[in-house]
Amino acid sequence: LITGLKPLISGRCLTALLTIEKTAVRRRSRYLLKRCRNRAHILEGLILAVSDIDEIIELIKKSPDTPTAKLNLMKKPLRLAESATLREILPEAFVKERSKSDQFLTGPQADAILTMQLQRLTGLEIKKLAKEYTDLTEQIEGYEAILASEQALLDIIREDIYEIKEKYGDKRRTKITSKVEQFDIEDLIAEEKVIVTVSHSGYVKRMPLDTYRKQARGGKGIIGSDTKEGDFIEHLFTASTHDYLLIFTNRGKCYWLKVYDVPSMSRQ
Repeated sequence: LITGLKPLISGRCLTALLTIEKTAVRRRSRYLLKRCRNRAHILEGLILAVSDIDEIIELIKKSPDTPTAKLNLMKKPLRLAESATLREILPEAFVKERSKSDQFLTGPQADAILTMQLQRLTGLEIKKLAKEYTDLTEQIEGYEAILASEQALLDIIREDIYEIKEKYGDKRRTKITSKVEQFDIEDLIAEEKVIVTVSHSGYVKRMPLDTYRKQARGGKGIIGSDTKEGDFIEHLFTASTHDYLLIFTNRGKCYWLKVYDVPSMSRQ
């Protein structure tokens, strides 16, 4: 609350804000969950392939073309190798499921194997694949927990708010008052130098100062003003958009207006 003012944020506003935050966190979690699952699916195929890499390479070499190699990969039964190192790194559920029965690759997994670089077949790279898969399974479990639990969702929102507070929680730079002070439209218009032109027929226009630039030898000029047929520029001067323009008639009357009220015209 601010002294002399009504509450800036009501309970209904806070409820609406919380609903928006929940929707945003759910959408973000669903997106990240889908991305992690897709990547984990590819890694599962790569891990199965490197477990029996000699036969995989031989199968690809014997295939006449890429589409055939892909079909052959998808038809080949695979099982997780007996490598103790891989079994220690990989999640226990993955090891049990991929070891007890034959596994078959999907189309995306076969494509990933066909585009895999040979450097991924080294022992170190295989461990990296297993480590990445393990990390992804943990992330997947985390996103599933957020989507399944209202409390987990609120905890994420609370963490996001604290993070925003730490990053942007400086003192207010504007003053909130109970009444709106009067302001002039001129306060909303940038002050800049312009060219004001008056044609022989009495038409007044303004245009940016950079319309008229210095031209070097051999350069191509520009048309600074587009007048109607038979008319031409008779007067030209610079002014600020906040200056007053005094206009005298042939009957001795004087009218004024701000330069920013003069119709603008772009160069041709």
